[in-house]
Amino acid sequence: MCSSSSQSYRISDQAHVVNSTFQKTTNVLSQLIDSIIVLQPHGFAKLSGDPDLIMSNGTQLTPPGVDYLSLLKDNLVSLDNSLTFKIAHVDLSWTRLIATTNTQGRLINGSANPCNLNPPSTSGRFLHIEQAYTKLRDSKTNWLKFANAVTMTFPEDPIVGVKDNFTTKYDYCLFQNYPNPFNPVTTIKYSIKHSGFVSLKVFNILGRKVGELVNEEQSPGIYSYIYDGRELSSGVYFVVLNAEGRVISSKMILAK
Repeated sequence: MCSSSSQSYRISDQAHVVNSTFQKTTNVLSQLIDSIIVLQPHGFAKLSGDPDLIMSNGTQLTPPGVDYLSLLKDNLVSLDNSLTFKIAHVDLSWTRLIATTNTQGRLINGSANPCNLNPPSTSGRFLHIEQAYTKLRDSKTNWLKFANAVTMTFPEDPIVGVKDNFTTKYDYCLFQNYPNPFNPVTTIKYSIKHSGFVSLKVFNILGRKVGELVNEEQSPGIYSYIYDGRELSSGVYFVVLNAEGRVISSKMILAK
């Protein structure tokens, strides 16, 4: 098996061997998807003096282009400002649990031999996250901090090429809200094809309804509503359009 500075890793250690599902999947996808970003969350036993999160790109080198780890940290802080961090390429004196022997990280960073050789540089597209148990992994609410922060860091691409100036015929469409991410208001726009009962609701990531904009009969056309999220906390929300039994949903991000 691939070796660390002290001993060989076990064959079952997915993050440190090359004949594993993690490595083979990463290898295949990296060839199919240009500039793929690999995010690998782990849990660790927090020792005295450890932060809540240890984050690295698999090296202590500063990534070129976008620093996704710093963006992810900022989004986590916006959700819980009590969290503490160490980022390997920022806190250079920190060397514990920074994934320098992670074979997926070595692969994404361009190592010629991920089993045994550190890469010569970093792509910045491998994100290794060690999370303490308390405040991050000890409840569903705390799990959502990381989930929401990831979605805020890597939002879905907005819908492009959609024409909303229909002249003779409407369709059923829920357009991407704008702006997205938003703080605290955003515009939600949709179109319906036939007269009928329409509902437009907003749900949080747990599926709880947090807002209702429409609950009435409407005629065919394009409609636009302003949604105010000032009473909500930062995170991922879903707007759901229900018209004539057709259900369309879209994700939006509140980033305070």
